[in-house]
Amino acid sequence: MNRTLVFNVKEQIISKDPACGFDEIVSGTAGYLRARFIFLPAWEGFGKIAVFRNDAFVAKECSVILRDDECEVPAEALTWGTFYVSVYGVKGKTIVKTNKAELKTVG
Repeated sequence: MNRTLVFNVKEQIISKDPACGFDEIVSGTAGYLRARFIFLPAWEGFGKIAVFRNDAFVAKECSVILRDDECEVPAEALTWGTFYVSVYGVKGKTIVKTNKAELKTVG
């Protein structure tokens, strides 16, 4: 059993899919929470990396290569209280990145 958070990526804008519930993401979860990214065709052919980051004084970051536009949310990110997700895409010499979507954990 897994829970999947869905994000929409339009050009360089990432947003939380309104049909997906983003409340009650429990802190300390490991191996359970996944992230799925729905990309417009402009992202076709790009290698994609999801970046999970906190904005603490000493920032921490976890990067995960997307496979079939999905990945597991790193357990470390789920210990930060508030964290952000963004996506980087690489194709040849072209690098594209999105803004950040904010997520909060409870408990």
